[in-house]
Amino acid sequence: MYTTTGLKFTANLSLLFPQVPINERAELAVAAGFDAAEFWWPFGSATPSEAEISDFISGVKNSGIKLTGLNFAAGNMPQGDRGLISDPTQVESFKASVEILLHIANETGVRMFNLLYGNTIEGVSADTQEGTARENVRYVQAKVAKALGATILIEQCNPRENAKYRLPAPKDAVKVVTELNAESPNTLGLLADVYHCAESGNDPVALIDNHFEIIRHVQIADSPGRNEPGTGSVDFKKVFEVLIKNKYSGYIGLEYRPKGDTVEGLSWLS
Repeated sequence: MYTTTGLKFTANLSLLFPQVPINERAELAVAAGFDAAEFWWPFGSATPSEAEISDFISGVKNSGIKLTGLNFAAGNMPQGDRGLISDPTQVESFKASVEILLHIANETGVRMFNLLYGNTIEGVSADTQEGTARENVRYVQAKVAKALGATILIEQCNPRENAKYRLPAPKDAVKVVTELNAESPNTLGLLADVYHCAESGNDPVALIDNHFEIIRHVQIADSPGRNEPGTGSVDFKKVFEVLIKNKYSGYIGLEYRPKGDTVEGLSWLS
């Protein structure tokens, strides 16, 4: 359906293959032809048990899939949390989760990490939240990015579904990446999320073209609906064309909710 010559894709297994537990999804992804996968934080808390951590690592390793991306702990996502880093009361919990992330990185080789920027908190000043967020970003720039030769990703989240998220527009994420990379070069990258960009009334093609020099990862889902390409109004022909034109060499994360069966829904990729 689309020309994707030269592009490579990674399965977001926090959303794909939802019919099985998360630690069993890598096997299904491999069977479907994927050689790479990414996950949101795959645990119910910032500090899961050793058994939970071990089970996750084993699920990845036993499948033979390459782990290309992992989110930092982001709080209770189903209840609306979108990151811990701007909350002054969560600093120690966040730092404890970073140690777990480092362990997973050392065990699996993953070197791309998505850091959600957090929600606005009533009763906490904007300056305090921004200062806390930036100090936490600086912490992982040193502790994770520099120590591992890894990349920390920053993304916007659309305000329709994430009303309190502190980076509601692509320009907000661009600002954070640009300013903090100036302090610590080549540690941060922009996550160009096609779905969130479109849902916030912005043009994903323009985002990619205008800010390609700082983009380190791309994720896709159609809008509206957050389902596979071809189910909404995003012009994926142009999205893939602009990535090919700019010689994008990274992975494209399939971060969508399958409308039906995951494998049947991959027909757009054939």
